[in-house]
Amino acid sequence: NVKPAINDYKGVGKNVTIDDCLEIYIIGDAVVNKDTGNNAIIVATDVFGATNNAKQFADALAQATGYVVCMPTFIKDPWDPSNIPPTKSGKFPAGVEPADGTDCLVNWILNSHDLRIDRKDQIEAVKSFLAEEYNVTNKVGAVGMCWGAKVCFNAAGKGLIDAVAACHGSFLTEDDAEQCDVPMCLLNSKDEPELYEKDIKPVMNTKAFKDKNVFKNYPTMHHGWMGTRGIGADTDFSQQDQVEAFAQGISDLTNFFVSAWE
Repeated sequence: NVKPAINDYKGVGKNVTIDDCLEIYIIGDAVVNKDTGNNAIIVATDVFGATNNAKQFADALAQATGYVVCMPTFIKDPWDPSNIPPTKSGKFPAGVEPADGTDCLVNWILNSHDLRIDRKDQIEAVKSFLAEEYNVTNKVGAVGMCWGAKVCFNAAGKGLIDAVAACHGSFLTEDDAEQCDVPMCLLNSKDEPELYEKDIKPVMNTKAFKDKNVFKNYPTMHHGWMGTRGIGADTDFSQQDQVEAFAQGISDLTNFFVSAWE
């Protein structure tokens, strides 16, 4: 088990509330062009929500791409990063019966309405906000970490976004790739299931836009290395390795989105 990082990183973005109740973390004031249209990337977090590491990821992606980057609070009551691995005495989301072990975490992920995958209404609200306030009239992509990757691929399958990426994605299937008609990027840790290589990668290679797709394995990185279980987490490898892998992941994502929209 890799314990999530708990640090004091201060994000450079700002929090705004849209559509009455949806809070988003956004970085864009410094890059937005009021005269020409802009591109944007929506970030869907892991189950720990908008942690400092998640903000660090969004900030780095905005700086590298020059795009507006926003991170909606899809999960209203996320899992507390301090309670990994789960212990009965730890903090739990509302409605979760405290218990030791990971079963309670998995059951919550699979069954809680707070972790529903279909976020069509919220994504459409975010896109409208981006168009009105940040002149995002060109392309909108999405990148998800862990659970958030499933949200992003669901959105891609519904035609809501123009490119989709996953960092150590969870619960992805062959059907997710089949339903996707926009460029795809999978950055996988050593812990992702073999079916990604066996079932998803071949589907990616059948697409008309296959030359824009990216499928890359990070064989020394653990599940979560780009997110809350990334920089600053308690791992078996050096922090320098972690920092370098994070930087490479940001570079891979940047190259993917730029190439996807050429």
